[in-house]
Amino acid sequence: MTKKQMYITNLIIHSLVIILGAIAIIMQLNMHTVVNQVSYGGWHTFRFFTNDGNIFCMIVSLINIIYILLYFIKKKDDYPKWLYLLNLMSSVNGLLIFFTVLLILWPTMGPSLFVGYIMVVLHVINPILVTISFLFTMHKHIKKKEGLLGMVPMALYGIPVLILILSKVWTDYLIPYPFLKVYDNPWWSSLLIISTMFLSCALVGILLSRLTKIFNLENANKKKLIISLTVLAFIILMIFILVLILNIMY
Repeated sequence: MTKKQMYITNLIIHSLVIILGAIAIIMQLNMHTVVNQVSYGGWHTFRFFTNDGNIFCMIVSLINIIYILLYFIKKKDDYPKWLYLLNLMSSVNGLLIFFTVLLILWPTMGPSLFVGYIMVVLHVINPILVTISFLFTMHKHIKKKEGLLGMVPMALYGIPVLILILSKVWTDYLIPYPFLKVYDNPWWSSLLIISTMFLSCALVGILLSRLTKIFNLENANKKKLIISLTVLAFIILMIFILVLILNIMY
């Protein structure tokens, strides 16, 4: 794959992230639904990390599109290092959304989190798209310690939300997730889940920074690349089969 082909591919991917995500967010904003005393729609849309995280991904995708278009206009590759790091944060952010829903929220809130356009786009499709785009970008060297920047989106959301909850500005139904109900749950369980999420962001960020050596198509080891692509394709296929089954059942 040439650099031009890669830029075109990423242009398509980032455009899809923005278009699909914007439709899902707009649909949420126009919803007026209350489920188990939890309000969805209107300003309540922004209480949830899924929505805020996807908006972050959309902003990063927009910046990428600007630089990709500049590449075709100027015929010069001047992707800045900070944009590579933003893409890393966006990818970690997307993976955090997906695995939080899959491993933490699904067991407590049910499979409906993977059913319907909004849920499928914000919980599955966009997280996968931003991750694929990151892996198949011509990367400048990303250090292991820079992988820790994967915690930034979580911190931007989590710190203000925890302050609102601990100061009791947000109580009861305003608290977006069950594990954040620190006054109802044992304090150690909430601390354990929150700490695990931050640690996971750091570890995934470091892992992605290492994977860029395999997926960098300019200097890729073909055998490793083929194996990695096969595994990645299989995982994505299994995810979409699971989501399809859930949508058929529910």
